[in-house]
Amino acid sequence: MAEQTLFDGLGVTVTNKRLLVGQQTTVIASINSIRTVTIPPKVGGPLVVVLMGCFVSVVGLISALVGGAITWLVIGLFVLLPGVLWWISRKACYSIILTSSSGESTALTHRDWDFVSQVVGALNKAIVYGD
Repeated sequence: MAEQTLFDGLGVTVTNKRLLVGQQTTVIASINSIRTVTIPPKVGGPLVVVLMGCFVSVVGLISALVGGAITWLVIGLFVLLPGVLWWISRKACYSIILTSSSGESTALTHRDWDFVSQVVGALNKAIVYGD
């Protein structure tokens, strides 16, 4: 059977014989199984900013309640808001893990689930087609 392209996009090509990701080529016949893994986003940076904003806002609120200026409350909110927006904007990554007789390897990692699922669908078709 001639080589047929099952998927081609964003630097990834899946044919009935090969998977090409950038400069890396994997022979479909050597793949035993495929699985996807969700990698949650790291939230360390946003968490620190949110906690700092909360702390400064609470200090500012206490200061304002006892008759002080609201300056620290405003500063705290101006730190808190970008931290919350940063936290919300974080996206998970999705990886395609290939298992072969030589072990597991990560074939692709991307933030777009639809793209990853299309590649997995094409890989499954390629495995079913075989040679």
